[in-house]
Amino acid sequence: MITRTAQFSVERSMMFNGLRLYYAEKDEHNVVSVAQPLILEPNESGNIVTPLMTMDEDMAQRLINELWIAGCRPSKPLRDPHNSEHLEGEIGYLRGTLDKFVNHKLGIKND
Repeated sequence: MITRTAQFSVERSMMFNGLRLYYAEKDEHNVVSVAQPLILEPNESGNIVTPLMTMDEDMAQRLINELWIAGCRPSKPLRDPHNSEHLEGEIGYLRGTLDKFVNHKLGIKND
């Protein structure tokens, strides 16, 4: 079995007001393979035969992380009610942590 380590890199380009996406893999012999520019070819049928790229969830998460670091955000808020509840829970947790810090460490009462 060949083991590969994948890495995405995303950088902002001021020249064309967009992003540049890079992808590389390193195998168990430390040989680095770098993705080359995408070439589009005419397709008479219009059917997509093979995907541009296949990745596991870990690799997809690395891509999302790199896009986030480069400043990309969803164009509109996510409408998933589970996500909303999760965020409200996180906000509550952070408020509680901040209150504890302010009360116990700084001696300031939050009314």
